[in-house]
Amino acid sequence: MKEDEKRNLLLNECVRYLKKSSAFQKVLAGFREKYRSLGHWGGTMVLKELSREERMDLGGFLAKDLLKKDDVRITASQMEKALSGTRFAELEWEVIEAPITPRSAPPAWPLLLFFSKKSYPCLRIRVLEDGFKVF
Repeated sequence: MKEDEKRNLLLNECVRYLKKSSAFQKVLAGFREKYRSLGHWGGTMVLKELSREERMDLGGFLAKDLLKKDDVRITASQMEKALSGTRFAELEWEVIEAPITPRSAPPAWPLLLFFSKKSYPCLRIRVLEDGFKVF
């Protein structure tokens, strides 16, 4: 199997996993806005009024106890560190968030071009009805 095909399968699996939790959809939608304002993946966001299940999902991923917090403060570096400890470590949040966040994004988002800091200098993604394709 080609490297691109493996990455595409891994990315699809990661997106399916993260889409199961509304907490991750909220976090990634918030970081998309941060990306737009900062021009890069970074910053801090605060989530309010999360359900117990959402706090458990995020707490498990970030390895933090979030159950007793009213507001949950999350940094991009915390998200990167948490991702690096998973089987999806070779992926980047800029690539992962595109197919997860709601489709209320501008029309330019269906075809995305991201510049990566890691192994692939240029990665294109087409968001499809039932998933996405990396090419």
